[in-house]
Amino acid sequence: MEQNKEKIIRNLRRGSICFTAACFLLMLVNLSGAVLALMLEPFFKMQAGTRFQAVEISTVFVINALCLLLAALMFVRIAKDSRPFTPKNVRAVRSIGILFLLGSFCPALAGNLITGFVLVGNMEQRYFRPNMLIAGLILLFVAYIMHYGAALQQESDETL
Repeated sequence: MEQNKEKIIRNLRRGSICFTAACFLLMLVNLSGAVLALMLEPFFKMQAGTRFQAVEISTVFVINALCLLLAALMFVRIAKDSRPFTPKNVRAVRSIGILFLLGSFCPALAGNLITGFVLVGNMEQRYFRPNMLIAGLILLFVAYIMHYGAALQQESDETL
């Protein structure tokens, strides 16, 4: 039993280190995408709404980068402590869920606020991303499950 637990912890650490590296790499890609979207916008002046789209895309990239940063920090803590069920990790998952909820409507809102431009066509696609909303709600629920796991972990630690 103890040997199996050590193997699980070793795999947890190894996997957390890999996920940390992947999250940091993807975060840099997303931040680069945000900058590129804003820098390349002047080259597409012929199309209506390109500034709106550039701001919208950049906002999505920034939200993604923040989510990846929080995930990377969570995986660093898991690799360091070998404990996925901690209050800090619960807060990280909850924060990622909230960012996903914001990502369901904020990119279009930011585009409108910064450019003063309102797209008339296909409103439901521009102003609302149901996939982000659903993912955010799922992550908030996972945070509640992790909160319960953290309470059980604390109870187990106090018993020993």
